Amino acid sequence: MVKSRVKDLDKLLAKFMGEKVEIVDQNTRLLTAPGEHYGSVMLALDLKVRHSNGDEERLDLVAKLLPANEMLRLAFDIYVTFKKEVFAYTEAIPTLVLLQKEYGVQKAKYIDQLFPKCYGARISTDENSNAVDDDGVLIFENLKSEGYITEDRLTGFDKEAAELIVSDLARFHATTIALKLIKPGVFKEKILPCTVKNKGLEQLPEEVGKSFHDSIMEGAMEQSELEPYLPRLESFKYVFACYPDVKT
Repeated sequence: MVKSRVKDLDKLLAKFMGEKVEIVDQNTRLLTAPGEHYGSVMLALDLKVRHSNGDEERLDLVAKLLPANEMLRLAFDIYVTFKKEVFAYTEAIPTLVLLQKEYGVQKAKYIDQLFPKCYGARISTDENSNAVDDDGVLIFENLKSEGYITEDRLTGFDKEAAELIVSDLARFHATTIALKLIKPGVFKEKILPCTVKNKGLEQLPEEVGKSFHDSIMEGAMEQSELEPYLPRLESFKYVFACYPDVKT
């Protein structure tokens, strides 16, 4: 069953906004069509909040919740990956931004500019728990209200977009490497927990993993420009499906 509300949302927002807020009005709906974002449940949160000074504000937010289906939770090893994502937004990214501030990097180049603004993140409502449960959630600004759209995943990027993506990715990696070299202790504490190895389809019956990767190949075969690379894709399909008996 898909959750339609976020538990203790006001407390979570207050923690990240630095003040007590009251939710005056809330409209919640599914942000994506069923199956479009199978790794999690995405809710659109249209809120009106009242700040401690009495001012009211409209917030267009997104809540990312655990997938409702237990098989999907296993396939994405959600009890590990969700914790890593929460840690990334609450610890790793702010740490990288602090390093950039310390060394005079322009604000427009801050690492947090590469991600949607985070309004809250938790793995559980129990602050003493270290385990992900059904109340785990990440709250982000709704980028669709800022004019962003979701492109067709089967359509490739043009050269300009690809260059921008690679440039931003390089800046992200360079900042992380800089932290490791300059402050190895901080890197170990604030970054390494995001790199914990997680499992995936190998936790499911073999036929499920095979079906998943076969569907990827079916999509690839529909793209004529990928035809020269199909033999190599077929080989890698088995690698990522974790079939130990297949030689690549």
